[in-house]
Amino acid sequence: MSGSDLKICSYVGSSAELTILNQTTSETKIERLELDNNKYLTDSDVNTIIQQMSAYASSNSISFTSLSNVKASADLVNIIATA
Repeated sequence: MSGSDLKICSYVGSSAELTILNQTTSETKIERLELDNNKYLTDSDVNTIIQQMSAYASSNSISFTSLSNVKASADLVNIIATA
């Protein structure tokens, strides 16, 4: 998250990024992100990933204020990959 916006990177090593604006209210959030292979994440899945990443980062004194912070941590990347 960046403020109220959700930022999604396509994969580690890629510079491609998707920003979804205003994801902090039930009126503006996207309920489901679906890929072309029919796999998807619900808004609950995204929230769970963010909570798991936050808990891990807090427990391990990791700051993830940018995408590069997340990419630098194999464990944070693994949380995303296994979602």
